[in-house]
Amino acid sequence: METLELDEEGTFLLVRASSHGLYLDASLDHVLFHYDYDRDPPKDYPMAQVQVEGVSESLDRLAENLGTDLSLARLHFPFGGKRYRPSVEDIVESLIVEGLVDGRAGWRQAVDEHRTRWYGIQLKSAVRRDPETAQEELQRRGYRVEPPASSP
Repeated sequence: METLELDEEGTFLLVRASSHGLYLDASLDHVLFHYDYDRDPPKDYPMAQVQVEGVSESLDRLAENLGTDLSLARLHFPFGGKRYRPSVEDIVESLIVEGLVDGRAGWRQAVDEHRTRWYGIQLKSAVRRDPETAQEELQRRGYRVEPPASSP
């Protein structure tokens, strides 16, 4: 599930929020894990996070010592932030590699192609938001990069 909108300039689609996970049923009542992204997360949660349904004896012991109701399923593990969060392709690859689902013929090539496209989109977006850093790195690598006479 994804919520999309136009960026500040009204030029590109951006993801406002997304959620991808592995559920045991079509009604999404029994979750194993889910990755969530929200540009304006509730509370002080990270923009990009993963939650895992499960039990951790060590975490349960810590919660007991702290006198809290902390559980593995309630933890929001941060990862990747706005630009470098896992893609759907990463999740698909993980499910196949871990033996949780069977991959179709050609799955690896399809995943790699789509992941490469995702990385390119994210890099272009990062450059749009921080062209000075992109210019600095390109110049460090020997490219001649001149800023435009006026910013777009």
